[in-house]
Amino acid sequence: MKILKLITVFFSAAMLCAGNCKKPGNEEEQLPPITQTGANTFGCLINGKVWLPKGWDGQFPNSRITIDPTYVDGDLTVRTYRMDGDFRYSITLSSDSIKNTGIYQIKSFSRCKFVYGKHARDLSISYCSVDNGNGGGDPNNISGYLKITRYDLANRIFSGEFEITFNNIDCGLGDPVSITQGRFDYKL
Repeated sequence: MKILKLITVFFSAAMLCAGNCKKPGNEEEQLPPITQTGANTFGCLINGKVWLPKGWDGQFPNSRITIDPTYVDGDLTVRTYRMDGDFRYSITLSSDSIKNTGIYQIKSFSRCKFVYGKHARDLSISYCSVDNGNGGGDPNNISGYLKITRYDLANRIFSGEFEITFNNIDCGLGDPVSITQGRFDYKL
């Protein structure tokens, strides 16, 4: 009787593992957790699909932040890209006048900037660009916010969250485009 119980437990455990195990390379991308520890992470949902930095363009890391507290009363810029086949997709968030935590509105021609782009892998051709004030797309159709949740110059940790909506200009994302659950956490 004990052998029957052991066999039952063994097969139950094997079935449970088989049901939960995933094949390598078949994992779904997931957003990184919202943190303020300097985890060097970035992610968001674009129309409900996970968007994470990915790949290497041969020049720059696929996700980085620059901070200059002396430039235009405090400059913060987050640059990310995702290599996918023959294309490079990029998201950039930036603003001057940031020296602290807080919520900064992204709207047409605001100081807080958002840029989305789709380019040839070598950046020689731009297929689309959405920008809320410096050209590309209709800046009047962009709205959202950048929320800085940690601005720590002493420990060099900078974290935040963001959400943005805009009308598509043939970037292949659908229309309108909704970027939600955006988050980043960097340590310089």
